[in-house]
Amino acid sequence: MKQECPVCGKTEEWEQVTTRENFEVRGENIPVEFSILRCPQCQTEFDNLGSDIDPYALAYEEYRKRKGMVHPNQIKEFRKKYDLTQKELSNLLGVGEITLSRYENGALQDEAHDRLLKFIFEPSNLFFTIQEKENVISDEKKRALLPRLRYETDIESFLRFYTNQKPDIFSGNKMVDLEKVVDMIRFFTYSQSIFKTKLLKLMFYADFKFFKDFNQSITGLRYEHYTFGPVPYHFIELIGVALNIDANISIEERGAGDYTGEVIISANPPSSNLSQEEITTLREVQDHFASFTSREIVNYAHREKGFMQTKDRELISYEYAKELQI
Repeated sequence: MKQECPVCGKTEEWEQVTTRENFEVRGENIPVEFSILRCPQCQTEFDNLGSDIDPYALAYEEYRKRKGMVHPNQIKEFRKKYDLTQKELSNLLGVGEITLSRYENGALQDEAHDRLLKFIFEPSNLFFTIQEKENVISDEKKRALLPRLRYETDIESFLRFYTNQKPDIFSGNKMVDLEKVVDMIRFFTYSQSIFKTKLLKLMFYADFKFFKDFNQSITGLRYEHYTFGPVPYHFIELIGVALNIDANISIEERGAGDYTGEVIISANPPSSNLSQEEITTLREVQDHFASFTSREIVNYAHREKGFMQTKDRELISYEYAKELQI
């Protein structure tokens, strides 16, 4: 589109060119590339008012990346995820609603507010803040939100523990592999319901049996001495992680005689992620305990040397695998 240049007075098709300019953001020079318009006759340059790109917004975004700050879209996505209004989130943070709105629309937050945003983004912190500021969220919304946050907090706790652990004799010389954890659960529960108590013992035996034969566990899970035998460390959170990864794994309450407990069943078979050696070990463990009830496998596991020589909540070394009963 031709237009008249206010400098030279010529009517020409203005050129769109890319320029690079430094913007100072809180004492830092941020180079930004953006488009401008140029008169082909006198070479005068003009701001491209028709462009959707704001160079200051680009500078702010680069500054956020350098400083690891929260992005405006992250705030919007966080509110959407937990169905929070701007007013509710601003009250939880202790900042003005107008201030929060400005941040969502691209204004650069100060460092103190950025720390608050990062704090509230953690499910555990959001959970406790909602409880602490009890009048900010309606009771109806709390009933829907708090159980979900408690569940996510459990998962957060599990992942924080395992991602900070290095392979050692308590993990079977392996980093935790969540895909194989889920595949192991799928293997034992595919199209058949297994009481959680029995499943946790099958997982223990599969990992320790594989370590006994190959000097490495299948999953990288750590196991602890618990009242009803060896169980994966943070086993409650572990089941939550599995359910979160695969929605086709379900859990429900069920009774069997005088025993009542949770049963787990998977609608999906294990993926191809398991090796043939791992599948063979899983099948051997499954066959060995096929006729065992939950109580019987608990009593069996209580006789394992790794259980008898450890105390309550103490981690069980994979060194005991060489004396495993199977």
